[in-house]
Amino acid sequence: MEVIGIHGIDEVSILNAKLDALRRRMDEMHVIIVLIKAMSCKLCGGGHSYMECQLGGVAI
Repeated sequence: MEVIGIHGIDEVSILNAKLDALRRRMDEMHVIIVLIKAMSCKLCGGGHSYMECQLGGVAI
């Protein structure tokens, strides 16, 4: 294992830190996707709130 940099951090430690940062970002993206999917219109099932539905005034 080769020590690099001014603080003596080895390459494996640097790669592990980068992987951890990437995992955290992917977890954040997953939360955002879940929140977006959770929003659905009760009237038409679309990906918007009931109040924003374009079919609000149309009888189905």
